[in-house]
Amino acid sequence: MTNRAYAGRARYNARQPGVPTACLREAGPLAAATTGRRYRPEAEWVWSDAPAIITPALFDKAQVQLPRHAELAQKM
Repeated sequence: MTNRAYAGRARYNARQPGVPTACLREAGPLAAATTGRRYRPEAEWVWSDAPAIITPALFDKAQVQLPRHAELAQKM
């Protein structure tokens, strides 16, 4: 649960096209390597309201819990 649209905040213009660094190979062709995306600076993002599915407080609690779950999953 990392998408803020669930809490009523949608973003637009967050990514821009770019050449992905993972596809750059010395011997391989770069014809298909133009489909990468990179995040723009947060100041350029456009925020808008969206219908909220959960409360912003619940979204914030989930953001705190996500790293804990990831850490526990690595231990198993």
